[in-house]
Amino acid sequence: MAVTMKDIAREAEVSSATVSHVINGTKKISEPTQNKILELIKKYNYIPNSTAKNLRTQSTKTAALIVSSLPDTFITDMVYGVEERAREAGYNLLLVNTNEDEEYEQKTINLLHSKMVDGIILSPAAKNL
Repeated sequence: MAVTMKDIAREAEVSSATVSHVINGTKKISEPTQNKILELIKKYNYIPNSTAKNLRTQSTKTAALIVSSLPDTFITDMVYGVEERAREAGYNLLLVNTNEDEEYEQKTINLLHSKMVDGIILSPAAKNL
């Protein structure tokens, strides 16, 4: 079973809010308390679940690029350019190749929308033109 923030807080004998402040650097926490929390995080290989934060902030810092065909030189150059700009803006980029399959393209758009990506860039299947 995965260790939660509450588990870390319980073992460190602090509140979950204190653990959150240490993880996010949002409030000054005493050095001994901070070190204790960081040691527990390391001990349990704790990785914060970003879902709750994403819901609270309404942002995932994730964008998606949906392309119709990767072997295309223009598409390949576009992918590199979009990825570079996304990284500069602090975003993670998901890449999906639809292979000109319109049905898969639509399912992918719906899935990405439901996963709260912040934006979708679409190079549509040629049949849509």
